[in-house]
Amino acid sequence: METDAISTTTSPSHQYTGSGTFVVTLIVTNSDGCRDTVIQNINVEPTGIHHIDNDLGIQLFPNPAQDEIHIKWTSEPFTGELIVFNSIAQSVFAKTCLQTNEFLIPCGSWSRGLIPCFWYLKKVTEASNAFY
Repeated sequence: METDAISTTTSPSHQYTGSGTFVVTLIVTNSDGCRDTVIQNINVEPTGIHHIDNDLGIQLFPNPAQDEIHIKWTSEPFTGELIVFNSIAQSVFAKTCLQTNEFLIPCGSWSRGLIPCFWYLKKVTEASNAFY
């Protein structure tokens, strides 16, 4: 464990404060004095929202949202379509915009607890389509 902690409980547990790979050693001794040792690498990753490179300077707020979600970015104005999907790949919102740096998405009618799983931006330019 991160702290080299020792536990004598029947079901030991530990809460990691950071991410990374940790070596866990479990030594079990029964009432007859027989011992066994297991050594396992544990990979700890953060839960919730993971860091995503934000080359477009995108801001999404508020989080959590109740009535509407604002999406703003600092890069060039966007012409194209934004589609929001839920966890079973159903489109829950779609909007086409011309030369804008901000979207406002009404989400008050979405099912309680709905978490959009991924966003799809299809950027339309004169020369070609670019996908984000």
